[in-house]
Amino acid sequence: MSHSVIEHTRQVHADLEKLAETMVDDLLAEKKNASHKELILRDHRMKGYCDLYKGTTQKLLDLYEDKSGSRSKELAATSGSNVFSEFYTRLKATRDYHRKFPNASLKLDDSIPVPRMDINFTGEENYAKYVDMHEFYKRYTNMKVFDKCNYFSFLGKFHKLHTVAKEKKIASREYVKYINDVF
Repeated sequence: MSHSVIEHTRQVHADLEKLAETMVDDLLAEKKNASHKELILRDHRMKGYCDLYKGTTQKLLDLYEDKSGSRSKELAATSGSNVFSEFYTRLKATRDYHRKFPNASLKLDDSIPVPRMDINFTGEENYAKYVDMHEFYKRYTNMKVFDKCNYFSFLGKFHKLHTVAKEKKIASREYVKYINDVF
């Protein structure tokens, strides 16, 4: 109905408030004896909500930055000596809209979508209870920078990077990628 920048800003603020309320409700609804899996799923939902909140606040920031100048024009139009004429002009436009579309109703959607959770834990990770290092072990044993060892020896020394000669570290791109992925 209305293409008002001020109304759009108000709506985004309302969305942010509803999203924050949803997050709080989700945290308060936590069971006292929740399983590890339920806690992990809740944490992933919270991450999704936080990402949604961040995206919405970016929209709000863009509205306040007013790069097109439409917000400042609208604010200027609704202030000063012609406040009442602007008000009645907008009221007339609203009434005309509702005369033209008498069955148009305000559609309030108070539900916040539950974020999709693409959680890909391996069986060894047991829903993030453990860290699966098998993939890193394979990469470790296939690099010429490191000495060959069994899995349990790897777990004891994969983090001891000071034992690798500096020349080997610098010469290998594969080593740099491995380190970035591990840490």
